[in-house]
Amino acid sequence: MPPTNSGQHLVHEIEDHVATITIDRADKRNAIDLAMWEQLAAIIGNLEREETVRLIVVTGRGPDFSAGADISEFDAVRSSAAGACDYDLVTEAAYDALRESAIPTLAAIRGSCMGGGLGLALSCDLRIAAGDAKFAIPAGRLGLSYPVKSLAHLTGIAGPAVAKDLLFTSRRLDAAEALRVGILTKICTGSLEDEVANFARDIVANAPLTLKASKAAINALTNPAAMIERVDFSNSLERINACYTSNDYAEGRAAFREKRPPDFTGK
Repeated sequence: MPPTNSGQHLVHEIEDHVATITIDRADKRNAIDLAMWEQLAAIIGNLEREETVRLIVVTGRGPDFSAGADISEFDAVRSSAAGACDYDLVTEAAYDALRESAIPTLAAIRGSCMGGGLGLALSCDLRIAAGDAKFAIPAGRLGLSYPVKSLAHLTGIAGPAVAKDLLFTSRRLDAAEALRVGILTKICTGSLEDEVANFARDIVANAPLTLKASKAAINALTNPAAMIERVDFSNSLERINACYTSNDYAEGRAAFREKRPPDFTGK
């Protein structure tokens, strides 16, 4: 199947039972805007209906996987608690499309994998990275907070200590540390494309029904949504909303626009 322009900055193609979705916005380090989040969920839904697809690979064009959500549009689409809630519903739909897809999914990562880009990679079943990959969640530098479900997924994969480390410090992990803490499945020593192709061949050679049954069973055992339903998160939600109504969130966006360090006051 030839490449399909699914949206202005998204391309997907199917070859040898593997569907590859490419974030095609290299001039913006593959930052993902609101329309792209919506398109991602739609693309994955369409691929679910393709009987020949046995694996979905998500990757980025050029030197980066994704720098995360497009912060430059936050003043327009994510400047209030209500706007942030609406935005989070869209991003969670994209994450859920990958997590809940019956088809196995794999993120092929090089360069920057930050914020929402890391959330996208973590939503895949497997993650292979080049040695130059870097990982971070810089929410603290912007004054925003991630939805409880996303944090539950991160914590389930990397554990609470690593999740707190990433969120409290906003520091970057190199590929070796990301592998050690469980964020990565594998670091490739040669060509990322060749490594992913070899991995994909191993996967699609297996029985499709076995792949889907295995994914469904493991997901049922590690479903963060089931845990969320059993816990009272009202205090967490109040604190998340407080981030989006704070002066610090406005300061974080202004500092990003002006390319300077933020001056947070805790208000």
